[in-house]
Amino acid sequence: MAPLPFNMLGYIYESGLDSLRASFVSGSQGLRQKLEDTTKALDDYQHSLRNGGEWIGERDPEEGYVIWDQEQVFNFDIDAAHEAYGELRKAFAIAAYHYWERSIRKYCKAQGGKHADLVTKALGEGFPISSDLNRTHRLANALKHNNDSSGKKLLDCWPEVFSSTFKQRKHMDWYSVVHLSDDQVHQAFDIILSSGPQRKLSGT
Repeated sequence: MAPLPFNMLGYIYESGLDSLRASFVSGSQGLRQKLEDTTKALDDYQHSLRNGGEWIGERDPEEGYVIWDQEQVFNFDIDAAHEAYGELRKAFAIAAYHYWERSIRKYCKAQGGKHADLVTKALGEGFPISSDLNRTHRLANALKHNNDSSGKKLLDCWPEVFSSTFKQRKHMDWYSVVHLSDDQVHQAFDIILSSGPQRKLSGT
């Protein structure tokens, strides 16, 4: 009898990760749309002002200084959406690695164990492990623990996730200097996808 080309455990693993990735894509689309809409509203408002449109805001009745205006509101909303987008990326990068941890512990019947122990157990079960899996491990640790030890280890293996103006110093806030792109979050998902049971069996 010919070997079956389909692996149910691989399907379950990949399906769960696909659902997690789909959630990230959906959240990203919503935030991108908010940024686009708010940026357009700001541009339209500024264009209106340049052409004699009505200023929207509030001034102090005695001193005359501006308490708030619509341009400030739009800029606050844009900044908030950018911050939320960054937080979304970090949250899903952590979630992707935790998905791998939970899955391997379940499939390999491992109650605990550090990252290296789980990798050994996964390999022992015949699961492939991406050579880049350590990147997702170090990224999750740096974001969770936010200390010099975890931050430096992430810098060594994945320097591209840091901001372009990054400068290392003692006792720094490592969480805040990690600036993930959508592509880097998808890279993390791809690494996790290739580091567990596979839907299609090798050699079939």
